[in-house]
Amino acid sequence: MSILGIIAEYNPFHNGHQFHLNISKEKVQPSGIICVMSGNFTQRGEIALLDKWSRAEMAIKCGVDLVIELPFVFTARSAESFASGAIRLLDALKIVNTVSFGAEISNYNLLNSIALISENTDFLPLFKKHLKFGKSYPQALATSISSLLNISPEIISKPNNILAIEYLKAIHQYNSAIQPLLIERSIAQHNDTSIADVIASASAIRHQIFTNPQGLSAVKNCIPISTYNVMMNRLQENLLPSLDNLSIPLLAKLRNTTILNLQETPGVAEGLEHKIFNAMNISTSYESLLENIKSKRYPNSRLQRILLHFLIGTKKNSLHSFDKSGPLYARVLGFNQTGRTLLKKVKQHSDIPIITKVSKHITSKDKNNSNLTDLQKMLLLDIYATDLFFLSLPDSKKHIGGLDFLNSPIFLI
Repeated sequence: MSILGIIAEYNPFHNGHQFHLNISKEKVQPSGIICVMSGNFTQRGEIALLDKWSRAEMAIKCGVDLVIELPFVFTARSAESFASGAIRLLDALKIVNTVSFGAEISNYNLLNSIALISENTDFLPLFKKHLKFGKSYPQALATSISSLLNISPEIISKPNNILAIEYLKAIHQYNSAIQPLLIERSIAQHNDTSIADVIASASAIRHQIFTNPQGLSAVKNCIPISTYNVMMNRLQENLLPSLDNLSIPLLAKLRNTTILNLQETPGVAEGLEHKIFNAMNISTSYESLLENIKSKRYPNSRLQRILLHFLIGTKKNSLHSFDKSGPLYARVLGFNQTGRTLLKKVKQHSDIPIITKVSKHITSKDKNNSNLTDLQKMLLLDIYATDLFFLSLPDSKKHIGGLDFLNSPIFLI
């Protein structure tokens, strides 16, 4: 039985994702497809366009059989942590044979050489040297690798190449038997904001939805009809989220914090806590806060992740512990009939528990328990992230908490 793994955000599911899925199916001819998908927040620390259950529904309607949530502690992180968490989660299921992912180039050997660069004895000293000279982490990484392998730094800075390299690195690091399948990304680039074809980037689609007077109609040609229908329902319900809607709780919590608490927030280093502390009283919104603390050394994506982790309450020591353990459960967001069969096989072979009902593992009363297991601590952060997502919606009637306890996985026949 050949099982294909996909790692995605589907924010939202579009024609490019459909193309990737179709090509992967042609090459592998799998008996089933399992997708590990980010939850209500993305790897860049942005809020997802639609909630995780809606995006799981899109994926299943377009050909995925089983959607599993990547825990929050691995989602809103660097590309390395995101990829590591996703590969380890797929590997822990013990039934996935192949993982398919996209990249801006089709040269597997080159990407694999980059993934193995840490074994080069000249790499670490060179990397530390560039950091010392003031380059950001991604810049230092790209500069070091490009000089050692005599390639363009641009190859390493492309977003899908970065993730592809990290997926390959994680497969090597954790001795996974899963085989990588590289699919070259074509036509639309990751950060495009305009739409010129039926295949457009998720960034461009989101940009058009938020800024184009035609709204969803402006992107209808570059998303599957099933995605369009799901989004039509959500747009009619006024369910588009915004990080700006979290400005008040974020600023309120910041103005009631200490330098020490900021230092314990993941991503805060090199005195950034003082810059955040000084900015919190002069900032009046989420956007102005970002503007007041940004610098060349800290890209927006890193600052967004820092603010998100601060708001949810993640601590550095917790993430360090979770990085050691890897994902401690497989939380099911949705499945079809084939996915139901896959779930039975996963339950027979998996190294970690399968969660279809959150209340079997943690209840709302457990929040006050000081003796939570590591699994419960990890799951609780997923629950907080969901609560935060729904608080970001413009309609106050949607500000309901605890939906992870109430919502069951999507099942589509």
